[in-house]
Amino acid sequence: MFYIIYGKDTFRSREKVKSLLAILNKENPGSDNLVLDEDNYSLETLQGLLNSQTLFGGKRFVVCSELFQNKEFYDFLVRKLESFSASPNVFIFLEGVLKKETLAVFKKYAKGIEGFDFLIGVKLEEWFKDKKINLSEKRKIIEKCGSDLWCSSKEIERIVLREGNVSGVDFLSEKELPAFNLFSLSDAVALRDRKKTWILFNKALLSGIPVEEIFYKVLWQIKNLLLVKSLSETSGVDLAKESGLHPFVLKKTLSAVRKFSNKELSSFSFNLVNLFHNSRWGVEDLAIGMERFLIGI
Repeated sequence: MFYIIYGKDTFRSREKVKSLLAILNKENPGSDNLVLDEDNYSLETLQGLLNSQTLFGGKRFVVCSELFQNKEFYDFLVRKLESFSASPNVFIFLEGVLKKETLAVFKKYAKGIEGFDFLIGVKLEEWFKDKKINLSEKRKIIEKCGSDLWCSSKEIERIVLREGNVSGVDFLSEKELPAFNLFSLSDAVALRDRKKTWILFNKALLSGIPVEEIFYKVLWQIKNLLLVKSLSETSGVDLAKESGLHPFVLKKTLSAVRKFSNKELSSFSFNLVNLFHNSRWGVEDLAIGMERFLIGI
């Protein structure tokens, strides 16, 4: 089956995709998530995904991001509409503005089609209702951002973080900061020490380390944890040989994996990759996304 999520308001359309994936994953244990965009899709991959299953027989949930403008992809999709509709896997086509004629092509076959226009007036006010900010702050954000919910969301996150999501933290000035070792941050991630991880993240930024470098170090740690967690739960496996990790790294990772479940690590890995894709699309700030991720580990 497939869904089409589209519209000018890319914030709400992507939030819809996230909520839909959350529901699908909850209903289908052992499922797998995949994001395809202009840089990593191929017709061969799509053809294979129409009927493939995960290693454990679960479904695949495939988000295809803004590919309708690619004629090769669009023509393939139109030719294979019945196959996509009948597929045991779920495809979510995430698009910007679509013409009525385009939507009409898919109406008969899609499981669901939902569009998102910019919020204005009362509807915009409604969006702010459950946000943890006061009336004065809300008015300032609306004045600054208007209907741009990406902008509003970033402003709200800054306020929430500033007002105490992580308490008892004293920032060091740049002169007080020593040369930063990123392994200390990845070690804190493995220890699942949220406060220490958040402090080290901010120290890394103040030390001039690019957020992309921090991202890849954290992703490296999560992937190591996921790899070792999976291998350690398989009997008769030579961890040193199969993991390919340095003995020192393997030892530290083994001592940390008990703090995580396989499902958590898979979710962390997916969320990080999704964050990176969003930052490349220009719809989410990588630094803010990393800060939010680290607070939530």
